[in-house]
Amino acid sequence: LFLTFALLILSNVESNGQACCPSGYDHTIDTISINGTCELYVEYCYKCDPHTLYRSVYICNIIIPWNQPGGCNLDGTDIGSQGFWEAIYVETLEKLTNKPSCGNYEPCGEVPCTTSYMPNRFVEIKKAACFRKFENPFTQQTSIIPCETEAQCVIEYCVCYDGPNLTYNIISSYEVGSSGCPKRKIGIGGPFVGPDEPDHSPFACFNPCY
Repeated sequence: LFLTFALLILSNVESNGQACCPSGYDHTIDTISINGTCELYVEYCYKCDPHTLYRSVYICNIIIPWNQPGGCNLDGTDIGSQGFWEAIYVETLEKLTNKPSCGNYEPCGEVPCTTSYMPNRFVEIKKAACFRKFENPFTQQTSIIPCETEAQCVIEYCVCYDGPNLTYNIISSYEVGSSGCPKRKIGIGGPFVGPDEPDHSPFACFNPCY
């Protein structure tokens, strides 16, 4: 049953995937693990130029299947938090090195690795500056999707792969434009907002820029 829903999810995402990609980007969906037992689908676009420092990722949305095997439970997880998004960034950076044209990098100026023979990579991650939660009982999934905004979050990393280990420095993090979305606590399993929040709906837009 889980496999059936997973295939349905991926089919629906693939059909709309290219629409979320900026011009010149390749589209992909990767499975990542969070909290040790839970699997999330991350739909994103990437662009890697083997001749320059430019590496860019654009995150489209996050898909969380329900009823996962292995006892996955993300209730109470704050999907508006810095920690949640950083976990997604790090796994995405790890998978990026296996993409076409993304394995050969030049130094980016920062040196997070202890071994000088390992090349550093400059990677820029972008996403909308406003997201919201959407639950779909038919497909048995929770999606984290962009709200209507032209504002973007930009996070710049210098990355080094030292054997199996990923080492990275955040060079800068900033918002381009103004989304007007507040920082909010949003729970996957239900309402997770404080009494002073501007919108008590667990499906309201929130700002995941840190």
